[in-house]
Amino acid sequence: MPRTPAHDTLRQINKIFNQTPEPDPFTLRRLKKEAEQQLSSEPEFANLSLARLACLNHEPAQMESWHKSHINLLPGQAQPHLEYGASLRKLGFFTAARDRALLAHEVDPAHQGVIQQIIRDAILCGAFHQAHEWMRRSVDESQAPVYRKLYHFLQGVLELFDQREISDAALQQVQERALALLRAQEVYPAGVLRKPAVALELNQTESGPLVSWRIQLRQSEEEIERFNEELQAELESWPQPPMLRRYVHFHFSGWRETIPTPYGFYM
Repeated sequence: MPRTPAHDTLRQINKIFNQTPEPDPFTLRRLKKEAEQQLSSEPEFANLSLARLACLNHEPAQMESWHKSHINLLPGQAQPHLEYGASLRKLGFFTAARDRALLAHEVDPAHQGVIQQIIRDAILCGAFHQAHEWMRRSVDESQAPVYRKLYHFLQGVLELFDQREISDAALQQVQERALALLRAQEVYPAGVLRKPAVALELNQTESGPLVSWRIQLRQSEEEIERFNEELQAELESWPQPPMLRRYVHFHFSGWRETIPTPYGFYM
C-alpha cells in the first residue's frame, strides 16, 4: 500500500512525539494545518495526527476528543486505545493510560504487546500487585518473555511494600497528588521514547531499602525546587502511612537523557 500525504504527516508527528523533548511550535502549527486539511480524505490518519499534536501542545481536552474520534473510526481494534494510552502517558495521566491498556486487552486479547504495556503502565501508576498478576498471566497465557530487570525490580519492591504494609492505593494517591500539583500550574512531565519522564529505582542505603520515584521536568532548577517544596508541604498536610514516607522518596527532578539501572519507565 503506497504512503499517502496523511501517512507522511503522521510519520513526521510521531517522530517529534517520540524523539523531541521540546518541539518547535512553528513546525507543530504547520503539521496541524496539514492534518486539518486531510480530515475529510484520510480521517483515520488525520484524527490520530491531531490527537498527537494536541498532546504535544499540552491540550488534554482536545487530545481526548481527537483520540476518541480515532477510536470510533476503528471499532473493535486495540491499537487506537494503545495510541491514546501513549498520549495519556506522555502528559502524566498514568492511571488513565493503564486503564486504556486494559481496555485494549478487552477489545483484542491477542494483540501483540498489549500485556507488556499493561505491566509497564500498572507499575508506572503504582499498581504493583496488578503488574505482578499480569506478568504471571503473560507467562502462563502467551509464553511471552519476561525482562529480567523488570522482573527483579518488581519482586524487590513488592517484597519491600508487603513487609512494610505500604499499599498500592497509598502509592497511587501520592503520585496523583504530585501530578495534580503540576497540572494546576499547567506543567507536565518531560519524556520521549527511551528517555524517561519517570524513573523508579530500588536502592540499598545505609538505613535500608529506598524506592526513588522521580518525575522529570524541563523547568529550571529554581522552579523544580519550588515544586518540590510545594509537594512536601502537600504531602505533610495529608496523613501518609508512616512507612511510605520512610521507604519511598517522591520528588521532581530535571530531565536527564539517561538513567541508572535497575529499571526506568519510559513515557
